[in-house]
Amino acid sequence: MAPPPCVHLLIATPHGNVALGENNASVLLPQDAHQDHPPLQYGPYLHSIHQYLAQDGYRPVLEALQTCFSAPTPPPPVDHLEIISEKHGALYHVVHLNVRSGEQVASFALNVAISEEQKAFLHSDFALLNELRLTYPHGHTPRAYLKGEALYRNANQNSLLSMAVMMTEWLDGHHEFHLSLERPGAPVRIKVWDSTGKDSWLDTEKTLTLYRLASAILTTCLHTGDFRQIYPWHHAAGDFVVKEEGESLSVKLITARDYRCLTPDAAASGNTWACIICFFLNLTVRMRLDRLDGTGDLAWADSFSLQGILEGFIMAWEEKALRDSSLPSSRDVLEVLGDFDMEEWTALGEIVLEQGMVEKEELPFLRTRLHQHLEDLEKAIRHAKRNQLEPVSPVMRKQ
Repeated sequence: MAPPPCVHLLIATPHGNVALGENNASVLLPQDAHQDHPPLQYGPYLHSIHQYLAQDGYRPVLEALQTCFSAPTPPPPVDHLEIISEKHGALYHVVHLNVRSGEQVASFALNVAISEEQKAFLHSDFALLNELRLTYPHGHTPRAYLKGEALYRNANQNSLLSMAVMMTEWLDGHHEFHLSLERPGAPVRIKVWDSTGKDSWLDTEKTLTLYRLASAILTTCLHTGDFRQIYPWHHAAGDFVVKEEGESLSVKLITARDYRCLTPDAAASGNTWACIICFFLNLTVRMRLDRLDGTGDLAWADSFSLQGILEGFIMAWEEKALRDSSLPSSRDVLEVLGDFDMEEWTALGEIVLEQGMVEKEELPFLRTRLHQHLEDLEKAIRHAKRNQLEPVSPVMRKQ
């Protein structure tokens, strides 16, 4: 019989990982103000995650390892585990799992859902991530390995809470990012979070690249048969992550809560142009929307971001058109977008805001910015047409 693995339970902090012990076991996990489940403590939380992973001789971990390495036979027993409470978002608590099994070393993410609404998103997430990886094998989304249930028992051992758990690929080196302020009154900029405390700010060029790649991912995953799309998504929830590699960036989408058409009537009637234009306009709005530092007030990216958003959309659309001759070319799409006047954009904008609403409080925030957004969008489209925007799809294929 194999000896039990060496297990470390850790809590990620801005100053590095801290071992779970008597002094922090009763500390409460950060929790969104709108969540209705009771607060959780780090001690019972991390122990419950370990108990889930340890069931049947660490079967969940061994199954994930076998799939990860495409191994024909099960891996050897688990030697070493690091279970790190990493982050706490509006939908999931996230655990970083490091595993060593013989010569195999791997990292996984465990998304943990508590409320019934969160669990529903998690189950949908799991199915959609698998579907998207099969349909769009570009590697833009993480691989989903398995899901199950962990039982949280409070410190008094008299209450159980069911937690849904999904194990996915850990996107090594990728970090959450948000609009933030370097100082009060300064323009918003993108800050990239780093668990080691070495946060960084993106310059203008890298910010454009980030928006270009994120927009291209969503456009790539747009189904042009029935115009289903990954929706809802939100920068405030940390749905996209970024990795800086010198002067280049890698962007990934870490979740897919739903995959639906926001223009069902137009799609059903075969009005392809209406579907394309509504998708594009909603993309330009949602890409600019965030919350300061992820959880603060609603925030709005600078108008220069529209250049990157437009380039990403056109870049990905060109690949779609090359694969499907029934679709309009990217140049045709750009021409049609350029033909819209402000009155047409405004009428369409009101409809798109309603169709794409994720949180009710977003509507008044976006309505006050819609007119200026549409003026900025017109300028970006005119600029793209003047420069005869060339698709740069090889960038997507290199990610």
